[in-house]
Amino acid sequence: MKKTLGALALGAALTLSACGGSGGDESGGGDTLKLALVASLESPTTSLPMIEPSVKSAVAAINADGGVNGKKIELSVCNDKANAEDLRRCVQDAIRDGALGVVGLLTPHGATAWPLLESAGLPALAPGALQKADAQSPMSFPIDPGAVGLVGFPGAAQRVLKADDMVPVHLDEAFAAPNQSYYEMGAKLSGLTLEEAINIPTDAVDYGPYVSRAEKSGAQLVLGGLTTATQLKWWKAVDEAGSDLKTVVSGGTVTPASLKEAGEAANGSIIIAGTPAAAKDNPTGAQFVAEMDEFEKGEVQTTVGMRAWAGVHLFAKAAESIDGDVTRESLVKALNASSGEFLWIKDLQWKTDGPVDDLPRLTNWELYPSLVENSVPVPQDAFDPFAS
Repeated sequence: MKKTLGALALGAALTLSACGGSGGDESGGGDTLKLALVASLESPTTSLPMIEPSVKSAVAAINADGGVNGKKIELSVCNDKANAEDLRRCVQDAIRDGALGVVGLLTPHGATAWPLLESAGLPALAPGALQKADAQSPMSFPIDPGAVGLVGFPGAAQRVLKADDMVPVHLDEAFAAPNQSYYEMGAKLSGLTLEEAINIPTDAVDYGPYVSRAEKSGAQLVLGGLTTATQLKWWKAVDEAGSDLKTVVSGGTVTPASLKEAGEAANGSIIIAGTPAAAKDNPTGAQFVAEMDEFEKGEVQTTVGMRAWAGVHLFAKAAESIDGDVTRESLVKALNASSGEFLWIKDLQWKTDGPVDDLPRLTNWELYPSLVENSVPVPQDAFDPFAS
């Protein structure tokens, strides 16, 4: 597939400013390089507080190592509260404050964010891709497939479990339709068969009839589109029905506790993530853990935080390659010209479009599957489902 930048060194001291700012020009010629964290750090619906300390640890590490070509990164932090209007305010504040890039972006309100970012020429580094727009904007520089990585699930199922006939199972909610479209896209690209999707009402108590429908479809396995609680209900219904159906699920759908409670019914299923674990068992995870332990000790370490942390390192590496002032324009140019190894990614770049027509900015499709054995996920070899 494609390529990007190399890994970056550690660093220290951190400069923080409040969300918003004085409304000046973009910063690049002074003593600092401004970077904006925009994320749903706290809200009644979605809270991702782990993103802030993760980003701060990267800024602190880079600054401690001398910054970027001698300049320190200055970070602003804004909570978009998981709603469109606060997101608009956060992005507008970042633009007025002279931010050179945005990190931590993970929002269902891309229709609000991308036009503003595009108008200002302000790049989003390592955003989480939740919708097609997140993988289409020229200001989007994603480093992993994110939620739209569901496109790769059919190919992953074929690769790991040798299945070529699958049935999607969704909760009957708003996200069922886009998830189904991703599965259909992936099945077409991989030349696989999808049976008619099964939508389970959110108030359903008995999942037995839906397991029976999946069995009668003739599918070899299930592409899961459920939540942690409802996936557990599915596995319990599979167990009660004596079914051998296995499920392909996202890493965000299961927990150690839910796997343990699911018991034998979960064994043989695949859990797929778009990044390596935020743990010491891989080089990127080890670097992330080390920086968190040094600069944000005691804070929660997750892959969601690690993606945002990687965005800071991507910003620093691209800015470091610029000969002259770092501006939004020169940063976007450097990002689009970049290629080579970056953290866990062998070859990340945005010079050419990715393999999925509707998702051109997604150029890295490396997936990290685990096979459930005795209620424990056992990592398998990472792979690109669209590699020739």
